[in-house]
Amino acid sequence: MREHEVYDMVQERLGKEEITDACAVSIAAWWQSPRGNGYALAQLASTGTVDYSDLSDAIMLTRREAVESYGSASPDVAALDMLGTWALHRQQS
Repeated sequence: MREHEVYDMVQERLGKEEITDACAVSIAAWWQSPRGNGYALAQLASTGTVDYSDLSDAIMLTRREAVESYGSASPDVAALDMLGTWALHRQQS
């Protein structure tokens, strides 16, 4: 998905409805890296699957960094929150 489409979906669905799989993969791609906490996000972005525990940890650490860099009202923080909700629902099903 394009960046503006992701932000639009996050804003539209925040607190109401889950994001789509495509949106989740797009958000993961923004924060991926070959090592560290971005590794689990890279795995999700490239394969569409990842261990929930690894992903949950990566989202939490990445969110903390985003809040420190951009502030808690940032659309990037909201996107990470929605990714966390998406991951939790995938883990439970």
